[in-house]
Amino acid sequence: MVLGPDIRIVDHFTPHFNQVGMIHLDAIHLNDTIIFPHYGREDKFPDDKSHEQRILEFEAAHHCKVERLTDKEAIYINGDTVRKIYCG
Repeated sequence: MVLGPDIRIVDHFTPHFNQVGMIHLDAIHLNDTIIFPHYGREDKFPDDKSHEQRILEFEAAHHCKVERLTDKEAIYINGDTVRKIYCG
């Protein structure tokens, strides 16, 4: 997550984690991929809305695409190549 452009998705799902009131949520920005980890694990980041509903709201609000990663997936980055891989 921190290798992407920002960590706004973290603030969207867990605003209570931001106990110091950070305003600038920029990340390292080594790539343009916004990642949502633990996708499908509803025990992580519980809410009345599903992960998918909240991600769709985030994508619409921020005009972006979020890469959903299950616990058996990862992002592989090599130069300009960025792809999702299975780590089963």
